[in-house]
Amino acid sequence: MNRRKAAGAEQTDNHRRLLSVTLILIAVVFASEAARDFFNNEVILDLLNLLRLTTAVLAIISLATTIFWKLRFIPKNERFYLLTTSDSFANQALNRSVKFSWALTIFFLAFGPGLINKFNPDLPLEFYINLTLFVTFAVCGFSFFILFGITDKMDPEYSGQ
Repeated sequence: MNRRKAAGAEQTDNHRRLLSVTLILIAVVFASEAARDFFNNEVILDLLNLLRLTTAVLAIISLATTIFWKLRFIPKNERFYLLTTSDSFANQALNRSVKFSWALTIFFLAFGPGLINKFNPDLPLEFYINLTLFVTFAVCGFSFFILFGITDKMDPEYSGQ
């Protein structure tokens, strides 16, 4: 494999890592929004609002960086192949984490609201929507890092760094 192609594949992996960080930041936005339904204290609500706004801005910056990364660092003539091929460890891990997050989200939708209603039946529908989106994005983001770490160590060129 020539050096330029290796650099392009490595940049694609870095692009996927940054995309996963963006998903985790979006999950924090939804978690802070869902947590607002549990507190009446103005100070805590203000802190949650600050957390939500800060992570939303960081998520937008991270998403913009992800788009810039794709356009700037991945070679143009290889961009489509590198971002869509299933040969990449990062793409395989991202695909598996998306499938896992959707499966867990469906499981959560089937059983989560019933369990939560037993403890607090007065929660609004918006809480469940925010909680479901939090579960989806958090599971996808964190499972990517777990799966990418596992598949990265399976790479024959992995040096243990």
